[in-house]
Amino acid sequence: MYPTKKEILKYKIHKKKESLLTMRIWKKENIKNWKDKTSQEKIRELNKLINNLNKINQGKDLRISETNEYCYNIKEKIIFHDTNNPSIISSLHELAHHLYGSNELIACAWSIQHFIDIFPKQYKKLQWKGHLLTIIQ
Repeated sequence: MYPTKKEILKYKIHKKKESLLTMRIWKKENIKNWKDKTSQEKIRELNKLINNLNKINQGKDLRISETNEYCYNIKEKIIFHDTNNPSIISSLHELAHHLYGSNELIACAWSIQHFIDIFPKQYKKLQWKGHLLTIIQ
C-alpha cells in the first residue's frame, strides 16, 4: 500500500547538509535552461545528480540505466530512468530506494521532502494524485 500525502509530508527524514548543497548547486547549473534540453541531456544531468547524492549519502555501488519507466532493481543495484519522461522527483525516489530499501513511505518522504526544499516554486505547480506529484494540466 502506498503512503498518503499526509504521511509523506509528516514523516521525519534526515537531510544531510551536503546533499542539499549539492542539489542547490545542481539546480543553479541546470534548471534555467531545463525546458530547452533534450531528454537525453536531462537524463545525463540527472545521472550526475544521482551519482553525487549517492556518494554523499552512502556510496554504495550504483548503476544507472535507461528504459521506458522509473524503477529500481535492488538485487542488481540499478536505477532505471524513463528516457521519455525525465523527472527529478522520480530520480530522487529511485535513489531513495537504493539508499534505504523498498519502504515506499521512506522513499516518497525522502524524495519529495528534498524536492520541496530545493524546488519550492516548482512544487507549488504540482498536484497530488495519491502518493504521486504530477504537473497541473
